[in-house]
Amino acid sequence: MKVTLSEVKKGYSGIKKLAFDEFKNANYEKCLEYVDHAATLASQIMWRYSDDELEELLQEIGEKIIVKPENYEADRKKIVFYDYFGSPVILTLQYLRVLIQEGYEILYLYEERNNAKAPVVDIIKVYENVLIKKIALQSSRVSRIADIYRKIVEFKSSKIFLHINTLSVGIPAFSCLPKEIVRYYINLGDHAFWLGTKAIDYSFEFRSFGANVSIQKRGLKKNQLLLLPYYPIIDKKDFKGFPKQCNNRVVIFSGGDFYKTVDKENTYWNLVNEILKTNPKAIIIYANKALNSAGKNLLDSFIRTNNLEDRFIPIGFRQDINEVMKNCDIYLGTCPMSGGLMSQHAAINAKPILQFYPHDLFSFEETESMICYNEKIKISFTNKEELLREAKKLIENKDYRIERGVELQKCMITEEEFNNLFIKSITTHTTQVPIEDMTIKYNKIEQWWIEVNNEGYYDAGSFICSIIGKKSFIYIPRLILLRYINNFLKKLKLYH
Repeated sequence: MKVTLSEVKKGYSGIKKLAFDEFKNANYEKCLEYVDHAATLASQIMWRYSDDELEELLQEIGEKIIVKPENYEADRKKIVFYDYFGSPVILTLQYLRVLIQEGYEILYLYEERNNAKAPVVDIIKVYENVLIKKIALQSSRVSRIADIYRKIVEFKSSKIFLHINTLSVGIPAFSCLPKEIVRYYINLGDHAFWLGTKAIDYSFEFRSFGANVSIQKRGLKKNQLLLLPYYPIIDKKDFKGFPKQCNNRVVIFSGGDFYKTVDKENTYWNLVNEILKTNPKAIIIYANKALNSAGKNLLDSFIRTNNLEDRFIPIGFRQDINEVMKNCDIYLGTCPMSGGLMSQHAAINAKPILQFYPHDLFSFEETESMICYNEKIKISFTNKEELLREAKKLIENKDYRIERGVELQKCMITEEEFNNLFIKSITTHTTQVPIEDMTIKYNKIEQWWIEVNNEGYYDAGSFICSIIGKKSFIYIPRLILLRYINNFLKKLKLYH
């Protein structure tokens, strides 16, 4: 269902109202459920990056349900690492490794999801100075909030590192922690809406773009921001091989979250087509997660329409992603939005990168910010013809491919450099890497997210209707009318 930004905003306001109504009735469980729904909508269409009213609401809920100690004495050698994700391939291990090496006593506290153990647990359980506890999924949100607070306070922590997203149940607890506990947020989704701005003291940002968003849109002060680029964790797996069509070809690898390739101009897909049509030696293999119907239809139509059955090969989701990168020749980034972690994997494996950004969205410049720590070089293009010339040069000239890949590899921050910057950051509470001022075209970014929805990757309109129900007509009457007409026509078609 296609929507306008105005309708998304009205639907968001309607969901928020339901949350506040439940709070007034002291139904905190239902209130938190609606807060999650509002946050989910705001995370689908990025027109805002924080919400002070929801922050205050979460803090008030924390005050209502948490029993605070009369006195709190923090042990400076004890810290808590609170993890929503539990994955070794995000940012958990980069931070934990340093804290373990520094001899801190660590409480690793993670949110159980889908009744599954966090994969990172098997990696860190061997360390004597790490205590692992989980927040059980089966209990209510209110119970989990109280449990989180109790576990943190009983541990006598002096610092807490929050590796969370906007749906983390713990935010009301973090808002109410004793002032003796320094709260650090690890901002891994810096392009996105998140809750927790009023529950932290400092935010670790991995690039200047996110730092600028935090200042301009989240209300954080510059002296709260600690810029810290990171290195990727390499999850080594056995290589599962390439399709036979890759034999004797220059293999270009691409892929990532499908929505990053979606815009009304089909920018990414047109580039892929032009690269392949003008470079007969090349083949592109494309990795992706499971697609919804709109994504699958786009992908199938693209391959069929352009006769690329043997030149553009989807390979699905690959657990051996680092080995795929190691064995390809070139990495092609997605656009309009790129994949920062994928670019890092390319650089670590000394693979050259082809990256294009539409000029209006160049504030998404993930590639340089994710790679260029030790050396500042140009990687991305905003001119299509220049990118196509670079693609031909990389495909035709093996020596240039190798040279360019090694150049990117040298740019990356090392583990030792990350560790040193991290320790200095938490010791001085001053950013060790300068934050560059940026002009961000928020209106263009908003328009792109609406395009992603309206091209069928999301369906914000149906989501709003499913949450608000009959009252949706108050907030989004056009969408309700369209939905009614569509349903009527479907029934009429079935009847005939």
